[in-house]
Formats: sequence, C-alpha cells, structure tokens
Amino acid sequence: MDTKAELRHLEELIASGRLESAKLHYRTIADRLRCRGEQEEHVVLELFKAQILAGEDRYEDALDVAIRVLESARHLNLRDKLARCHLLVSAILLRIGDYHGARSHAEACVYFANWEIDDRAFEGDAHINLGLALKNLGTWDEAERHFREAIRAYGATSDNIRRLRASLNLAILLRKTGKITEASEIAHHAFNKSRLLAVPIGIARCSLELANIAIIGRDTDEAANYLEAARKVIDEEKYQREGLLVLEIEGDIEALRGNHRKALAVYTRALRMANELAAGGDIVAELLRRCASSQLALKRLRAARERIQEALSLNEETHDAYERAICLRILGEIEIASGLMGKGIANLEEAVSELTRLSGWSPELAVAEEVLGRAMLISGEDRHEAAAHHLLIARRIYSNLGISSAVRGLDDVILSAITVNRTLKKERAALGGNVSIVSRARLNPRKFGMVTEDERIVGDLERWGPTEARILIEGETGVGKEVMARALHAMSRRREGRFVAVDCGALNETLADSELFGHTKGAFTGAMWDRVGLIEEAGGGTLFLDEIGELGKSLQVKLLRVLEEGVVRRVGENTPRAVDVRVISATARNLWAEVEAGNFRRDLYYRLKTAIIRIPSLRERPYDIEALFRHYLAFYCEHYRRHLEIDHAAITELLRYEWPGNVRELKNFCEALVISKPDGTIVPSDVIALLNGGQGNASLEERLDRTERDAILRALRICQGNRTRAAKMLGISRKTLWQKLKKL
Repeated sequence: MDTKAELRHLEELIASGRLESAKLHYRTIADRLRCRGEQEEHVVLELFKAQILAGEDRYEDALDVAIRVLESARHLNLRDKLARCHLLVSAILLRIGDYHGARSHAEACVYFANWEIDDRAFEGDAHINLGLALKNLGTWDEAERHFREAIRAYGATSDNIRRLRASLNLAILLRKTGKITEASEIAHHAFNKSRLLAVPIGIARCSLELANIAIIGRDTDEAANYLEAARKVIDEEKYQREGLLVLEIEGDIEALRGNHRKALAVYTRALRMANELAAGGDIVAELLRRCASSQLALKRLRAARERIQEALSLNEETHDAYERAICLRILGEIEIASGLMGKGIANLEEAVSELTRLSGWSPELAVAEEVLGRAMLISGEDRHEAAAHHLLIARRIYSNLGISSAVRGLDDVILSAITVNRTLKKERAALGGNVSIVSRARLNPRKFGMVTEDERIVGDLERWGPTEARILIEGETGVGKEVMARALHAMSRRREGRFVAVDCGALNETLADSELFGHTKGAFTGAMWDRVGLIEEAGGGTLFLDEIGELGKSLQVKLLRVLEEGVVRRVGENTPRAVDVRVISATARNLWAEVEAGNFRRDLYYRLKTAIIRIPSLRERPYDIEALFRHYLAFYCEHYRRHLEIDHAAITELLRYEWPGNVRELKNFCEALVISKPDGTIVPSDVIALLNGGQGNASLEERLDRTERDAILRALRICQGNRTRAAKMLGISRKTLWQKLKKL
C-alpha cells in the first residue's frame, strides 16, 4: 500500500470511530515517514494525530497540536493543509465550548471551499462545523441552511460516513426547533444506514438521538430501548463523550418517570466524569442545569440555585443561547418556589423571549410557556389574560409535538384562566370599563362549520387547517370530531377534493380489505367487477378514519404500509397504485394507552399523529353551550318552520347540565324541543326537566345511564331499526352498540 492509500485508510478509521486501530496504523506510518523528512507529509500526519487526540476527548492536547500544525502550514504556504487545519481547530473549539472561535475558523473553511479548494467532502465538513457553531450561538435558521448545504455537498461524494454525520446534526437541530416528524425520519434513516455500513459511531449517536426524540414524546420505554442499543456500542468502542451522553439520557428517563433522586445520582456521576474529561465544556453546563432541575423537584432550593448559577456562568462564557434560556426557566422556577414571585416571573419571561427567538415550536418553549402561565395564575395579581395567552401557546406546541397527555393536562388550567377572563370582562363592562381577553378573532370558525368561541379549538383549526399534516383528533363521543375534520379539510388546499369518512368500528372484518383498498374483478367469490377502495377514492382529498382505535391488527399493518409508501394494492392485484391523500383520524379512546397495552401499533400511532388536536367536552367549555343551543334552535326552527324563543332563566338551567353526550346530545335535544313545542312558544326554565327525563333526585350515574338509553332508543327509531346507521349517528361502533343493547 502506498503512502497516499495508507493515509486515506487512516482517515477512514478515524471517521468511523475505530480509534484503537487508527492509533496503531498512525504509529506504523509515522515510523516510516520520520526517516524521509518530508515537511508536507509531516503536516498531514500531525493533523491526523490531532484528530485521534480529539476522538479520545483529549481536547487540550489536540488543540495544541492543531494550532502548531496550522502555523506550520501557513509558514510553508500549504493552502489545502491550512484549510484542513482551520477545519480541525473549529471542530475542537466546538467540543470545548468556544463557539465564537469555532465560527471564525469554520467561516475560513467555507471561504477555502468557495474559492480555493475543489473538494466536496471538505465543503461539507466546513458547512457542518459552521452550522454547529451557529446552532450553539442561537442562529438556528442559518445553522439549518448550512447543515442542508453539507448534505448537498456530501451527496456528490461516495462518503457515506460524512453524509450520516450531516444528517444526524440536522436531526438534532430539527428536534430542538420542534420539527419532530422530520427529525425522527432522518435519525431512523441514519441509524439504519449506520448499521448497514457497520459504522459504530453512527449507530451510537443515532441511537442517542432517537432516545432524545422518544423522551420528547414522553415514551420512556422506547427511549430506554434506544439507550441500551447505544450503550452496547459505546462500551465496546470506549467512546468517552458518548458515554457521558448515555448517562445524561439515563437521568432524563428517570426524571421523566418521576424518580428524581435516582436521576440526580446519575447526573452527579456524569458531571464528575465530565469535569475530569473537559471542565467547562458543553456537557458540563447541560449536566449542571439537569442537576439543578432534579434538586428543585426534591425541594433542595439552595443546592439547585448554586448549580443553576454555575450553569448560567458557563453559558455566558460560551454564548449558548438555548442552554442559557433553559437555565433561566429553571432559575425562575427556583425563585418562585423560594417565594420570590416577581423575580421568578421576570426570569421566565426572559426565557420565553429567548426561546421564541430561536424557534416558535421548540419543546423547551412549550415547557417555559406552561411554567410561566401557571405562575401568572397563582401570582395573586390580575394576570389571568396573560396566563391564558401563555398556556394556549404551550398547548399549541404540545399539540404540534403530539404529546396528548400534556394537552389534556393543560385543558383544565386553561379553562380556569379563560373563564376568569370572561367574568372580568362582564364585570368591567358593567362598570363601563373595557378589557380585552385572549381571542383568536382572526379566524371565523363558523365559516368552516364550527360553532365555538373556544380559543383552543379555533387556534388548532387556524394552525393545522391549511397544512398537509396528518392529524389525530381526540375527544369524547359527540364533541364534533368529524365536524373538526371537515373544517380542516375545508381550510386546506384539498378543499376541492373529496372528503371520505370511514367508520373503522363499522368495518366488516371479512370485507374490510375490499372496502378500504378495493378489489379487482374475480378476486374472490362475488367480486363481479373492479371496485375502487375508500382510500383510493379519497385521492387528492382527505381520508377521515373515525374511531381509528377500533381498527383490527391486520388492517393496522396494511394501513401503515399505505402511509409509509403512499400506495395501495387492490385485493387480487399485485401492481401498487399511488395515492395522494391527507389522513385525519379520530378516537374517543386514549390511544396512547392502547399502544402501551399492545392493542395498537406504536409505529402506526406515530405515523397518524404529526399533530394531536384534542376537542374539549362541553363540560370544559360551558361558554359554548349557549352559542351552540341558539345555533341549533335556529336551525331546527327553520327546518320545521316554527318559531321558538328561550328565556334567560332557561339558558341558566342549560348551563348547569352536564351534557354527557356533548354537542350531539345538545343538537338532538334542540330538535326534540322544536318538534315538541307549539309554534310561538317561549321555552321556560323548566326545560331542564326535559334534560333530566323526569328523573327527579336520581344519582348522576343513573341519570347518565337513562340518558344513554334514551339516546340509543331515539337513534334506533330515527334509523328505523338499522343498527349500523344508529351506531354511526351515536358516534360509536356497531360492536359497542350491540353490547349496550344487551344491557338495556
């Protein structure tokens, strides 16, 4: 093997993380080249030495060698070697947290790539390092552009390892900005490619990133699985930095599970190791603020304050805007827990401002907005309007991230804040004052079939309607999930296409394949002609999968393939057909609980929910009851050509009712009221007796049972005994209706 080939092999060993083999190979080449005294070859070899030292996390030693080589290259006017020295120095400075220095050297590399060196691999490396420096300095849009430039440059080479590194860095940035779906897809692809190419460092880092993505989704089991995959490779290859990241994520999993003592022990151990490895580095700062967060959870406020101040000092030195903002949020929480509400809220507001500048959809921004909103609610001042504003932003980001538990957890708090705002508005209006409340007045939901004043529903409609995102709608039976789906369709570019609704609970198991995917003539007995399936029929439009949790296991697998590949195969046909369809699904169940119980596929769940929209029940938005009642009363009066009015006392009684059947029950009640009352009636306050069905002092459980029975019998009468149609009207599956009928 000639010298150039040996040096290329050495470079490949270093890039793939095989440092022990690289060190042996380096010694072999170094012993032979020393005798020749070639200055250029000596510069190249010293560059590799610095890379090996950096790979072993000996950053100070690596930097000394790299700076010395840079001066030699400049003195000898070796322009290409000088460029590579700048590249290495920028990489080392990134490791020790000198992001401004790293940016300067990386910008020099981009200059060389643009004007002096025609090397696409080097160009990609320059963009990667500049992107990393900009990311840590808080210029995320520019950082993302440089990462994508790196991937483009590497695409013109056969260097898969470099391309993997660029993809992983892009995935990390996308995770932080809140683009979780794209981040997950990129990380999965890089992980599979790393395994195929047997690149241990790629396997380790991709596993760690996938664990981080799972933590954002609050899936601790998935995170633990990826962490274990990373740990095996890291222990075998003896990667020190990645070993620290393993401990960091292990602590995050324990913290997410509520085991704060165990999390603190893991963080403390990792912090001790990180200080020995690179005191003052980026991992040290991250571990310090994690320690502070755990100590706060354990109410060790003094220790938490000391740790977070240390982390803030390091962040000030490195100018890491993202980490500094998170530290300010934790400091704000510490101040509030210490009784210093004003200082705490000020820190939280600064954290929110900085995180918003970085990305309006960051997971950390959601946490900061939630903490700030909750703090304002208990501050004892008139801050409910501002609190509702921050809580609604947090809810919207959680919805974007697909974290349904967080959305559900915020709804009661938001309801309280909005209700207080409305009360204040009425009180101040009565006094002649003026007050604004949190409002989404930019969008009129009635234009798209939604009758609501709820800022949560209007905000979700405004955010997701114009997009192509796959939406999972959660909500109790009767809240209007299909109405929301139709509104999302009406707002999208697909509005001219078809809206095809599929009741997954009513699918006949033996014919479900044919109904969803279609069939060819002669595919089975009775298939007399070709049939287009419902999925294909929705092409160019929207496919609405109602009660998706009722879908059988075999159909789940087939639907997953449709979502992943964008094709359907008709029964009896081998040729796949491309379909262009937006999928919106809905469920009255806690679908994540079904995933954890093994009843619903985890991968399909993630494919269905680019975002989650939860429609609150009428109990959670009482201010919608009057608006909905008046809307349906007017509708049925016009339909049946009658005129009814309702007095104020009756409205008050309506607001006291629980409405267990939600909007569907209210709608049916309005129809029954119009039919049962003579033309010109003013409905009195004893209208509540109609709701109770003459149940007097019956318990709530008995009232709900009777209300359910009456609703079922009424639906069967309207549908002339057709159970499939009745189940659809009630918003339940045919199987569920059959079970309820057996109890009557």
